[in-house]
Amino acid sequence: MQNGLHDFILAIFNIDRGRVPLLPVVAQPAFYIFGPSLDVAVISLNFAWFLLAWALPGIARELAGPYLGDKAGFFAFVLFGCYPLTVLLSHNYLVELLLVAFICAAIYSLVLLCKTREIKWSVFAGIFISLGLLTKVTFPVFVLPAFVILAYRMVRNCSVQCAFRVALPAILIPIVFAGPYYLYNIKHIIKLVAWLSSRNLSQLYGFGGALDVPTIINYWRGVFVNPAILVAVLFIVATMFFRRKWSGSKSPDRMYCREDNHLIILMIIWFAIPFMLATCGEIKDPRYIYPGLVPIFVFAGVAAARNSVSRLGTFLIILVFMIALPGYLYSNNLISAKTAVKFASALKMDIGQAADAPPDHRDWMVDNLVQGIACKLDALQENKSVLFLGGNRYYHLRLLDFEGLLGGFHLTYIVLPYYANPSMSLDEALKFIADNSPAGILYKSGENWPPFSSHLDSGIVAQLKKNPKYTEFDLGIVQPDGSRFTLFIDRTQKYVSIKSASDLVGSWKVGGGLANIAVSDVGALTVTTETGVQGFATIQDGVVYVPGWDVSGRVTSDFKYIHWSNGSVWNRVSSGETSNTSGGNP
Repeated sequence: MQNGLHDFILAIFNIDRGRVPLLPVVAQPAFYIFGPSLDVAVISLNFAWFLLAWALPGIARELAGPYLGDKAGFFAFVLFGCYPLTVLLSHNYLVELLLVAFICAAIYSLVLLCKTREIKWSVFAGIFISLGLLTKVTFPVFVLPAFVILAYRMVRNCSVQCAFRVALPAILIPIVFAGPYYLYNIKHIIKLVAWLSSRNLSQLYGFGGALDVPTIINYWRGVFVNPAILVAVLFIVATMFFRRKWSGSKSPDRMYCREDNHLIILMIIWFAIPFMLATCGEIKDPRYIYPGLVPIFVFAGVAAARNSVSRLGTFLIILVFMIALPGYLYSNNLISAKTAVKFASALKMDIGQAADAPPDHRDWMVDNLVQGIACKLDALQENKSVLFLGGNRYYHLRLLDFEGLLGGFHLTYIVLPYYANPSMSLDEALKFIADNSPAGILYKSGENWPPFSSHLDSGIVAQLKKNPKYTEFDLGIVQPDGSRFTLFIDRTQKYVSIKSASDLVGSWKVGGGLANIAVSDVGALTVTTETGVQGFATIQDGVVYVPGWDVSGRVTSDFKYIHWSNGSVWNRVSSGETSNTSGGNP
């Protein structure tokens, strides 16, 4: 925002054109107040809990009816909060917690719109749909079926004209607010989505075959085998067991459910479509199916609220907390890993040991690393590219960009194209380096992640050490895991084409004196030495020529030096016309 709203909007549209931009935007107000940091960013995302506390229990309330709704909403919300992936997302700067909040809010608003036909809920739905579309491109997979089901319900209850009128804001608002971003970046979005769901990426990360049975079973186990899901399933099974008793009941909540079978269909489809896509997809990441698990917790909340199983529900909720408590305390850094294992072992429940690792408070000195690179490459004025060999969870390239932005450094980071060429050979990697000519090549010793991103590192480093054009520097930064950073700097001078006299005009240091390059009153480019000798220069094909001295000169890419053909080097002192200065003859 320092450069104004216009530049801020341009940055939003261009910051990462393959992804939608809401995640980094959400943290900006907190950054402005508290300063930019990872803790501030993560806390900003946790404000999504307020939206979830309204929407998720609200969905359960609509499904259970007015008599059991509050109890059903409470149980659903607690089970959702106990799910291990929910805890993990609450600790990390990831998009899914925000995504599931907007999905629940959008669907709940649509449910209320279908129920009341009030325009305000259509507006709310449009706002939440817009925010969801700008949060992750998979948002329509979870919300579009619900929109279609509820629109069909409204058409049946009133008319096509009535349904269209009340639903129009929910359609127009996303088109106005999210549509421009998608139109501007559609090619990049399609390309990234295709890549992130590709077989090549799956193979790189070792997910196994898409339809490989053991792979699918392991994926299901990771998603469903945990206390929160198991207890939710127990609630649902218990409800089905007592169904015969309820079938003859005239209780109001039973009659209410009969009138709202479309909500049951909506919940089933909300779970079924993402489940099938995630199961059959190439990338089997639990985060992809996470928003589709909400219906399980909602159904479980409704089941737990039934009078016949409310005591059982209370007992099972307490059991969930007992089993999951060690892992949650460990995840929040309140007990050690050893203590967590002891608690879990005492409960005889290995499943309770699965938990997100607590925040890592060790200093990985990312700011020192970026500052060291910038100083070695002199990146305070001119942009310099750095090739990062390998990878590490503490050194995401965007984190390095962030630290560079804070320090005012002009650094661009690139990596070897393993994603495009998973079977890249050492020769191909060296050719890529030669073609891109990075100013520096950064190597981190020790273990790197993911493994495929560093399997050529040792061979590349060996070749760099043999190549005389590279100078090796130990940056002196010892990491908590004992690893160190080495920077290989390309000492080959890189020149730019001289476009005009303004690239040369100014004072230049030569040995112990000063030379001056200026433009005379008649427009001629003059070079003056310390002895008062003056020569006339011309610029041809990006090179400066002084015919009277039979020399030519080239300007380095940082515009700080002129390298003359006779071996003399001039170092810029200042820009602009300077009179009465002296210097050495090139």
